[in-house]
Amino acid sequence: MGLDDSWIIAEKFTIFIEPLPSSLITVNKLLLEKPSSGDTLSEVSKQSFKRLLASQSFHKSVEAFRIFYSPLLEVDEVTELSPQDLVGINLAIYFYSKLKSLVNPEDLAYILPRLSLELDLATALSLGFSGNSILDGVLTAAGRFFALGLIYKEDPKLYTEYRRLLRSRSFKFDEDFEKQKFKCTLSQIAVAICLTLGLSNKEVEGYVTGLSSELPPTQKSEYKFWILCKWLNTLIDTKEPPKFEHRIEFYPPTEKETAFFELLKTILSSSQGFSLWLEQS
Repeated sequence: MGLDDSWIIAEKFTIFIEPLPSSLITVNKLLLEKPSSGDTLSEVSKQSFKRLLASQSFHKSVEAFRIFYSPLLEVDEVTELSPQDLVGINLAIYFYSKLKSLVNPEDLAYILPRLSLELDLATALSLGFSGNSILDGVLTAAGRFFALGLIYKEDPKLYTEYRRLLRSRSFKFDEDFEKQKFKCTLSQIAVAICLTLGLSNKEVEGYVTGLSSELPPTQKSEYKFWILCKWLNTLIDTKEPPKFEHRIEFYPPTEKETAFFELLKTILSSSQGFSLWLEQS
């Protein structure tokens, strides 16, 4: 089976998120349109995001996000974040809530604690690193877990087989297993889902190769996903940041360092198996 065939198979999994969330897709597309000046939102984009806030559950999640991550936020209002950050928040809320409707609660319970922990940590990392957006963090932490939920819709037994393997591997994804059993990788499915949800190739560039690379990639589009994955695994395994040298934009600036590491410590020490801000959705 060729590479193109695997992408075709990955795209077929998007049927399991139908009916598509049309409002979310429209907002994501508007947010990611080239802004008129720098990285600021156009008024149209800002108003479109505010329409999502009309949903009580969405508003509660965004407000809980603002409160929890306030030590790292440099803005007073969430709508002042970058377009990529807002799309990341949109996807985090969608992935988290949609998974609960895709997967039986008893089966989801095996992966939800790890997903929640990675999402909370990745969001903090993305707010602390100038080289990342929240969107990068959400894709790194949640993209493959969400894709696994689509595997469940097609074949619950295969889902069970893989989640058992993941738990035995401390949740290190096995692309050889995925290619053999799914005929594509979970990261490919995640890309197909993101493109369906209004993102463009630009936002997911480097995602698949970045997550599969053992060595530090040379391309920044790949490196930004690779380094987030390394931080996540090292933090969860050792409760410490990575010890190797890496690019300065993927380390918190001096003025954020204390708040950054305190928040990471809070997340690591108080994980309840679910994400407090996303549980509002």
